[in-house]
Amino acid sequence: MENAAQTLVSNVGQLLTEEYRQLSGVGSEVAELRDDLATMNALLRMQSEADDGAVDHFVREWMKQLRELAYDSEDCIDLYLLRIRCRLGDGARARLRHLLATLFPRRRLAGEIAALRARAVAISERHARYGVSRDALRRSQSPVTAASASPTQLLRHANNGGGAGHQQVVGIGDQVDALVERLKARADTESKVKVMSIVGFGGVGKTTLAVEVCRQLEADFQRQAMVSVSQAFEPSRDLKTLLKRVVEQVVKARTVNEENIKEEGALGEIDSLDDNKLAEKLEELVKDKR
Repeated sequence: MENAAQTLVSNVGQLLTEEYRQLSGVGSEVAELRDDLATMNALLRMQSEADDGAVDHFVREWMKQLRELAYDSEDCIDLYLLRIRCRLGDGARARLRHLLATLFPRRRLAGEIAALRARAVAISERHARYGVSRDALRRSQSPVTAASASPTQLLRHANNGGGAGHQQVVGIGDQVDALVERLKARADTESKVKVMSIVGFGGVGKTTLAVEVCRQLEADFQRQAMVSVSQAFEPSRDLKTLLKRVVEQVVKARTVNEENIKEEGALGEIDSLDDNKLAEKLEELVKDKR
């Protein structure tokens, strides 16, 4: 009986030691998870900068899984930083009280981190099994690309298909309607230049959303231009190219809406203009216009 009790106490002691090691080591686990998250975000940025034609359906699906894993990893890190981590300057007693008070959240977080690690391993093995070349995530060499098609045509391209353009938009109708109404309301009450940003990782539909909003606002905003800029954009080097392409598209829109305007005359010697002159030209073209 005494031997059985000693064995039981020994086993319980080992379990408690392992439990303490697991719970007290959450901080280092979170640090490793943060490093993994930085790597995942780097891959997601590579996808957002990659040539559209180089990113195939398998790569998009793999990056989607990686993005979801990154979101869940961020949640775990936030939980640790906001609820579990001891505050700087706390003494030994305060740290002990905090450790006891956060016992169950620590246990849950340790389990979630283990599950995230298992998911990361599965995604990595899937990548190795089916093969994803980093060449598929190669950054576009052009820092500024102009959109030569109309928003409706661009929408078809963004959705990787043909057909009726805006009819292919699925799952973003509410966001499109909200942005359109917001822009219309501001345009009716304000005359100053405004900036509206659509942010998110690559592949979540930012371009599709922006193009559809522009398409729906063609009747309200006749002066439209659409230019893509990669993260390789260098203002001192590429700003002139960006302004030139915006001016070219605005002039084309102007010639469509005002038939008596000659496109050649409106563009003038655009190639010889510097950044400031191009900005002045653009301001002239959109003055008192929408």
